[in-house]
Amino acid sequence: MKVAIAGYDVEGRATYDYARQVWPAAEIVIADERRITDVPPGVVDVLTGPDAFAQLGDADIVMRTPGLAPWRIETDGTVWSATNEFFARCPAPIIGVTGTKGKGTTVSLIAAMLQALGRTVHVVGNIGQPALAQLGQISPDDVVVYELSSFQLWDAERSPQVAVVLMIEPDHLDKHVNFAEYVDAKANIRRHQRPGDVCIYHPSNPYAAQIAESLDTDVARGSLGTPPPAYRYGTPDDGMVYVKDGAFWQGERRLCAT
Repeated sequence: MKVAIAGYDVEGRATYDYARQVWPAAEIVIADERRITDVPPGVVDVLTGPDAFAQLGDADIVMRTPGLAPWRIETDGTVWSATNEFFARCPAPIIGVTGTKGKGTTVSLIAAMLQALGRTVHVVGNIGQPALAQLGQISPDDVVVYELSSFQLWDAERSPQVAVVLMIEPDHLDKHVNFAEYVDAKANIRRHQRPGDVCIYHPSNPYAAQIAESLDTDVARGSLGTPPPAYRYGTPDDGMVYVKDGAFWQGERRLCAT
């Protein structure tokens, strides 16, 4: 079996370490447009230069780094990602957070609240360690809070059990084809949810609402016939907790500073 790591950045290095553990007999190839000076042991080939990602035709699996668009990879094998691999193998429930701004703050708040309840929490993604670097430390009773960018969600084939969708605005249009494609990538946080999962989304942002409605209904309904629900997070009108003037509020009561 031949495994290609497309993009040898921080996550690419974590993917190499993971691949060595999970597929010890695999031939590993590294591809990156930049020059690689720290080639790890056991790598059978290193491809660099502007056409590096077009030379992976004989790889069985290509593990892409988040910032690399899937369609830039030319291969006869399977294009996969650390996000897909983590979702497929993680033994604990995952709370995924996406949005244009505020992901890191929201992830930190969720993690702090869960830790205050005595839960063991693993923060992964942009704000934490690469997800695959932590996978071996996670037990079924833990909780994972995953900061998910559009790059990590680009080709995601699974969704987290809890999807949190913050405000969506145009961003990363130097990487995405257009804004619609950016929103569609983000929608994978909700698209593959199953019965028992839940989505919490920004109530006044039309793109967050669009994502909340982007279920694959055949998957979502399953045998129960009921799709996983989507809930708006708090607004001044519904009595729930919301943010105003740099503080958390419930109704007219100021709770604390953000």
